Amino acid sequence: MISTKLLTVKEVAPMLRIAESTVRTWASEGKIRSLKLSYKGLRFKEKDIQDFIESKLVHQEAQHFNKPRRPRRSASANIIGLDRQMERYIKNAKTEFLGNA
Repeated sequence: MISTKLLTVKEVAPMLRIAESTVRTWASEGKIRSLKLSYKGLRFKEKDIQDFIESKLVHQEAQHFNKPRRPRRSASANIIGLDRQMERYIKNAKTEFLGNA
């Protein structure tokens, strides 16, 4: 007989970096496969948790690479931005040295 290690909610929570209440919620929603031993006794097969983690890692990597990129600013937009900054700098310098003349 092949023995599989059963994990408690307290053991699974740090593995997934989530709160124990979230583990229970995900188990009740069916996001994580679980075994209900009694009224409060949830257990998780170690293999199921490892599979869950791996599926989330693959999903996150796919999202990262498929994420739409923000369009770059054109050179003219950068020049206009610099012009505005220069105008503010000159205006502030004038008011600092000349006052409200």
